[in-house]
Amino acid sequence: MNGNLIDQEGYPRSDIDIYAVRTARQKINCLQNDLKTVLAEIEAGLIEIHAEARKAAQPATNGTSHSSTSAAQAGRLEPFLTVTQLDPDSPAEQSGLQLNDKITRFGSVTASNFTSMAEIAQLVQHSAGSSIELHILRENDRLARLLLKPKSWSGHGLLGCRLHPIRTP
Repeated sequence: MNGNLIDQEGYPRSDIDIYAVRTARQKINCLQNDLKTVLAEIEAGLIEIHAEARKAAQPATNGTSHSSTSAAQAGRLEPFLTVTQLDPDSPAEQSGLQLNDKITRFGSVTASNFTSMAEIAQLVQHSAGSSIELHILRENDRLARLLLKPKSWSGHGLLGCRLHPIRTP
């Protein structure tokens, strides 16, 4: 990466393809700059998320984080999934998810960027063993946040619940 492209007399080296090496070096430098930019954006996002979490911090129970606020106060997101089945002793039930909960945020997926259930399935598969933050809308227009940890269990799937998309008119 840092070797000389010219010999001791100042002529291009004949044992390497100078054009290919310079092109590769330039591409690597561009990718490193892109990586620095993306890492800076991730850092800023994490700082924002942690600041919000500190504001809404409440004692955790059962390894989950629960907080409830009025949906109007929370800059309401539109629900796009509903819980239609919940298996006993499943990761979903252990996280505090309830039957007929309406999901407004599933990890990074919201109604504005939701395209298909395959997207949710892929997110769950990639998050096996780590937590996914859910924002759910419950009765009386209450917004609750909880952490769902997809994992293998005695039942079917990684969650133990059935989710269905909500059709918007």
